[in-house]
Formats: sequence, C-alpha cells, structure tokens
Amino acid sequence: MWNIQNDRVMMALAMTDSENPVKRCKHCAKAFFASRPSAVFCSPQCKNKHNVYKNRARNKSEE
Repeated sequence: MWNIQNDRVMMALAMTDSENPVKRCKHCAKAFFASRPSAVFCSPQCKNKHNVYKNRARNKSEE
C-alpha cells in the first residue's frame, strides 16, 4: 500500500542523480538535495548552528 511518504521517496529518487544526491543534514537530519557532492548541511543556518554547538561543547570541556 502506498502512502504520501512512499510517494515523496519515489519522487526524490526520480529527481536525483550522481551530481545532485539526496543527503541527510548533519545537524537537523532533514533530507535535502545536495548542490555539490561534499555538502553535509541543508542550509547555512544549520551549518552555523552545528558549529556553534560544537564550539560551545569544546569550550565547556576546556574549562
């Protein structure tokens, strides 16, 4: 039985290729179409939030 989630997966697979793969954001875990093969974040905001949390954790462990 098909549902909306399966339809979205099928649409995503149909729209992807080796140059624009579907990836999962390293920070928020949302699926996104990578604009380049090395992309790991869905947006600049997620990249910034990830770096802020990482730096805060590092600073806290240094104290």
